[in-house]
Amino acid sequence: MKINIFFIGNVTISKTILNELLRINNVSVKLVLTKSKSSYNSDHSDIFEFSKKKNIETLCFFKTNIKEIKKKIKMHNINLGICVGWSETIPNEIINNIELGCIGFHPTMLPKNRGKHPIIWSIFLGLKYTGSTFFLMNQNIDSGEILDQKLIKISKYENSQSLYSKIQTKAVFQIKKVLIDLKKKRFNTFKQSNNLANYWRKRKEIDGHIDWRMNFVTIDRLVRSLHKPYPGAFYIYKNNKIPVWKIKKSPKKNTSNIEPGKVITNNNDDVMVKCYDCFLWIIEHDFKEIPKSGEYLL
Repeated sequence: MKINIFFIGNVTISKTILNELLRINNVSVKLVLTKSKSSYNSDHSDIFEFSKKKNIETLCFFKTNIKEIKKKIKMHNINLGICVGWSETIPNEIINNIELGCIGFHPTMLPKNRGKHPIIWSIFLGLKYTGSTFFLMNQNIDSGEILDQKLIKISKYENSQSLYSKIQTKAVFQIKKVLIDLKKKRFNTFKQSNNLANYWRKRKEIDGHIDWRMNFVTIDRLVRSLHKPYPGAFYIYKNNKIPVWKIKKSPKKNTSNIEPGKVITNNNDDVMVKCYDCFLWIIEHDFKEIPKSGEYLL
């Protein structure tokens, strides 16, 4: 069975999966829909130029209408869609126009934790596990029948960069298995239970602001959850947003009469500050000017 694919995606993991699809026998990526730029996705990747260099017809989402997409699907004899790393809803008239439907991807253990920013929320909420799930897309977000799902452990010191890498590695293995099963007509699925489902909301800028009244555990989770490729947890210093990439707890005691946010000392580029329940060191940051002892971080 020859599989002709319409691929949709615009972030780093999208590019990784697309590159893997190009290596699989009897699979041909005929059409790509992507974005040349994105103000929403911190992990945006330039798939537009990549796929064009691979001689794949490539459409830009902002310049393409549904009628044109449907025309291209028919022209290229597309029989399967694959959507990885996409923040827009795919219209039903596109999904229903593809013989085998459209495979979606979500990095959680669906039906739990559908919705926005799954890597960020998984770390910030202190979850011990997440997942990597491929499913058949339908008219609702992240709710289609599951094709393949793998559990992924979140370590105590995991940040978004390391978890992103784990998920990419697992997803590459999974997509190969899904396509092999499809070609051998072993396309088994199981339904999600909506009773077990929840939806995570879109993260706002304020969600990344470090409130020094938080305890160390909460600040640490916030910093790790917004590590690269995301924009970083931040605080305000002299009216500037300062991203923070890594902190560590200080053994220094006697914190009870010192207000949160006060700078205690600095050591070269490292800065010690008081949070709710301890002193902590900011050890990776984007300071242009190192705060001095006695100043306050907002």
